[in-house]
This record gives sequence, C-alpha cells and structure tokens, in this order.
Amino acid sequence: MHVDTQSATNLLSLFISLLSSSLAMLMSMLSELFPFKYRPSSQQEVYVKNLFIVTDYVPSLRDAILHLIVSQMIKIDVEIPHLEEEEDSGSDDDTAHSNEAMFHCETEPSSPNSSLNSALSPYHYPSQPMLNEMADKLDVMMIAVYEYLHRVTHTGANGTINKETLVEIFHVLLHIFESCILSTYQSSHVQFLLFQLSSHDQMLQQLFLDFLWNKFVNVSVPVILRQTSVAYIASYVARALFVPASTVKASLSTLARWTHEYISSCSSDKLKPEYCLHAPFFSACQ
Repeated sequence: MHVDTQSATNLLSLFISLLSSSLAMLMSMLSELFPFKYRPSSQQEVYVKNLFIVTDYVPSLRDAILHLIVSQMIKIDVEIPHLEEEEDSGSDDDTAHSNEAMFHCETEPSSPNSSLNSALSPYHYPSQPMLNEMADKLDVMMIAVYEYLHRVTHTGANGTINKETLVEIFHVLLHIFESCILSTYQSSHVQFLLFQLSSHDQMLQQLFLDFLWNKFVNVSVPVILRQTSVAYIASYVARALFVPASTVKASLSTLARWTHEYISSCSSDKLKPEYCLHAPFFSACQ
C-alpha cells in the first residue's frame, strides 16, 4: 500500500494544533511503534527518517525524539559482538580488550559513510550473518542521524555551520550521552554522534572533556561511571584527529596533577595497591 508521507505529516500537524495535550500521547505512540531491534534495517531506517520529519512539524519534540532514536540504537549497538577482533588478535587479555573497545577514532569523524568497527561482547549471536546484519542495521541508522544533524546545523547552499544550533544540539546529545550511553556497558558506536558533532568546534570539544572530568573527580558519582569517564577522556584525546595538541597536553597535565595530588592526600596505611580501594586512581593512571 502506497503511503503519502506529505499528507500524513500534514494531518499530524493539524491534529497537534487542535489538541495541545496530544504531544505526550504522540510521543508515547512513536516510542511504542519503534521497530523492534531485530526488524530489517530498511524498517529501522525509514522509521528514523520519518521521526525526523516529525521534528520539522513539531520542533518541541526534537529532543525527545533524538533521545528515543539513540536509546533504540544502543539496543542494537550492544548486540554487535567483538568476535572478529578477538579471532584476529588471538589474545586472552580481556582487560586490555575491554579498554580498547571504548571507541575507535582513527578515521575522520565527519564522514557518515565510514563503516563502523564492531567492538562488543560475544555473548548473544555467534552467527556471522547475524553479526553483519546488526552492524549494517546500526550503520544505516547512524547515517540517517548524521544526515539529520548535518541538515539542522548547516545553512545555505555552501553549508555554513549555524553555531547557535550546533551548540544547542550538542547540549541535547550531551544530555543523552549522560543518561543513555555513559552507563551502558560496552557501547562502542552510538557515541560517535557526539564525537562527530564536537569536531566542528573546539569549544564543544572542551565542553565534552570538562563534562567527563567533572564526572571523574566527583566522589559522589558511582565508581564505575568515574572509571568510564576517565577512559573516555583518554580515548578521546588520544584518537580523535580533530583535537588539537594543546588540548591533549592540557588533559594529560590535568590527569598527571590529579594522580600526584591523590597520592599525596592518602595516608601511609591507605597506599597499599588495592584496586577496589583506589579504582578511579588506577583508571586515571591507565
């Protein structure tokens, strides 16, 4: 059955204008009807692109829709095992493997068509066709989001960046990163949305690093999130090609200063090499 997308969106816009209370109901329906993660990639792609059309008609739902899309992408992301890299390396060092899986930034982040590296735990699907299917599914969804982000943050025929919109969208993605990605075990690809957006402005890069650093030094934050935050800092400054050398040096200096201050603040009876007692410290050193 042929569906007239324009007519459907016009009807949706009219419906929302007549019922202001319909926004919550609409958002609930959009969430409920999102294709299950095992549905074909074509369905995932079309649904994501149609959600972005909804944001054009209902701008107030943009943040919620971005949050919905990212949360659904994470469900697919964590289904992509780390099988190929484990077979290639032949290494039994699980700790080193998990650290390397934080994210890879060797390729230019501004290219939405770059293939994404699989970097996750081999628990769910040993079947290679299924692995490729899940990775391909995430690829098409990532590209759809990249294209949307480029469209809303660039203006004019020459593609000039609208800095106000760029900063606004970055803050939205940073909030999503904090609520959905940071606490997700071995999420390896979805965070590139934030990384790519930060590549356009050094202020955003520093904002991201400051956010992670404040998480790390906050003793009220759960230890695992503090460790994850400092791991993101290390990977970001080490692998993101767009981060200037001055930022890398400043980040290393801050980390080194904190580790020395931590050692100085510990009494002699607490200087034993106990990982559980000094987990954030060991993560910072690593």
